[in-house]
Amino acid sequence: MLYLNRVSRYASGVKGLAIQFASLRSIHTTSVIGIQHSSVLCEERGYRAHNKKSFKPNDRGFRESGNRKNYRDRGRPQSSRYNGSKSKYDREESDVSSVFKGTDFNVTTLGPESFKETVTIDSLLKENLLDESIHRAISSMNFESLTPVQQRTIKPILESSNDIAAKAKTGTGKTLAFLIPIFQHLVKTKLEAPTAVKAVIIAPTRDLAIQISAEIKLLQDSNNALKSYHYSTLIGGTNLDKSLMDLSTNKPNIIVGTPGRINDIVDRVGPRFFKNVDFKVLDEADTLLQIGFLKELSMISKNLNELNVHAPDHIRTLLFSATMDKSVKELARTIFNKKECTFIDTVDKNASEAHERIEQKLVITETFGDSMVALIGSIQAQLEKKKNFKAILFLPTVRFVDFFGGVLNRSLPKDMDIIKFHGKIDQKKRTKLVGRFKRSNHGLFVCTDVGARGMHFPDVEHVYQLCVPTQLPNYIHRIGRTARAGNEGAATIFLFKDELKFVDQLKRSTNVVIKNQSDYHRKDDERWETIASCITSNRDFPEALKTIVGFYKGAQSEYGFSSKAVENILRSYSELHGDPSVLLQFTRHQLNNYFSNRDLGNVADLITVKKSYSHDNNRGFDDDFSSYNSRQNSHKPDRFTKSNRFEDRNVRSDSRRRNNYSKSNFSFDN
Repeated sequence: MLYLNRVSRYASGVKGLAIQFASLRSIHTTSVIGIQHSSVLCEERGYRAHNKKSFKPNDRGFRESGNRKNYRDRGRPQSSRYNGSKSKYDREESDVSSVFKGTDFNVTTLGPESFKETVTIDSLLKENLLDESIHRAISSMNFESLTPVQQRTIKPILESSNDIAAKAKTGTGKTLAFLIPIFQHLVKTKLEAPTAVKAVIIAPTRDLAIQISAEIKLLQDSNNALKSYHYSTLIGGTNLDKSLMDLSTNKPNIIVGTPGRINDIVDRVGPRFFKNVDFKVLDEADTLLQIGFLKELSMISKNLNELNVHAPDHIRTLLFSATMDKSVKELARTIFNKKECTFIDTVDKNASEAHERIEQKLVITETFGDSMVALIGSIQAQLEKKKNFKAILFLPTVRFVDFFGGVLNRSLPKDMDIIKFHGKIDQKKRTKLVGRFKRSNHGLFVCTDVGARGMHFPDVEHVYQLCVPTQLPNYIHRIGRTARAGNEGAATIFLFKDELKFVDQLKRSTNVVIKNQSDYHRKDDERWETIASCITSNRDFPEALKTIVGFYKGAQSEYGFSSKAVENILRSYSELHGDPSVLLQFTRHQLNNYFSNRDLGNVADLITVKKSYSHDNNRGFDDDFSSYNSRQNSHKPDRFTKSNRFEDRNVRSDSRRRNNYSKSNFSFDN
């Protein structure tokens, strides 16, 4: 086995060559296997990362190079300490009217200050805006009152025929806000094409589509009179022929689905079933755009308009989103049909985008290994206090979910129901797992960001996060899985010191300030060695940790992290084993995927390289390269000859990485 620390004495030569290659080939930080965009679209995917400013230690903590403000007041509500280029998540469209400025339709803006009256289902019934059958259904659901979002959106939708764009926080009752007007329309037009599809609801993920369908069923179960209006769920990962058969036999009035499947169905049987559509609804519109569904949404809107028997501009659009920016404006320009549009903003512009009933906490550790141990110890402490405890844990990658779920099974009591959930699980099993956790009152839902949007689980007390989210807005959606339906909840994120830049980006972009912050010290934790042993004894630990390395290579570009974050993760492998000589082992092929020549100089003492053999003559890693170097570089000094084994690897690395990603098994949730 070849240990990289054997060649550490050649590090200067390696770095020198890397700089030469950078000038010739414009080498950037290598593409890696990691997650950059939402795992809803793709989990464990490669992206090219770029190094930003590094962090340098001082006597009081860590600070950014050239900036003397340290992290002792991290995330506090003062002016941002980062005054360089704007983050891609900066809220440039804080004035909601500017979002739709320059569009082809007239926009009426209803901000939070526009709503003075209290809207109830009784007042809607009295004003003849709500049918008695719908009033009876909602009343029997035992809602004390409509949520603020429902009060501000339902009446404007019922009173006008405008297209609607509504901004609302996660977990505030948006689903019922568009279902009530849809059912009201079905009741009013029950004699007009009674078996036709009249409403199409588009959700970004399969699980959210299933959740919306469950809300429809709940509304219908509350009053049998509403069961005469049928619905169908069209999502990817299910049998297409069965979906087509359901359209013929069920004759739904409401379609709920994901863009890919709806687009396919409309393309196949649009003239038969989609000629009488009156409403299209886009739920979680910002997520639809983040995932990359703009093209599909445009096609669906265009096809539905062309098929409509009334007029090309007949279909009314309801767009709901947690954030409003330029991308939403472009989407609205593409799919809105009416000349009049009402923008409903239910969020005060100075308010935090996080739900106010969530108690947020940040635990700061020295290393990624400490974060893992501190997280498990925190959950163990909660279970010692409570007989029943229901929580969700978010992790960055599919492989790490599988690994860490296994560690939790060994670390937590046997009666704790631990459910592993990610996008690579087939849809049938995912639906069963969601139902299982909904019914549970004592369990832990361990998932990737595929569970961050549209998943409603009753009575979730706590949301845990290990590592930063795949995208900054997903922090809001992650913690939004708790404190739902008027309840209170808690959310704790565990970050090591080299990823604290995330906290300031969160403050600057979303007005979210995590006031409750504490430092974790390994020496004060009696559980540390026991938990660390449980982690390292899992045979999947090395490969799972490599996916975290890949994730943070992508996060360097996403959040501006320094290369120290990756070094911290690699160092954690030795620290958890309690032996500095135990290093994380990579194959030669993995080196090509994870590290550039420049990276290698920084991590040479933190990893080892597994000996690989040629298929034809069983030559080892050293033999293969020594023979090559003896022929090509015999005239060069010895240190450059040995360094060129890495030089040669990087000369060909870009093409190898490109080919590698074309073979990757991506998982899409559409």
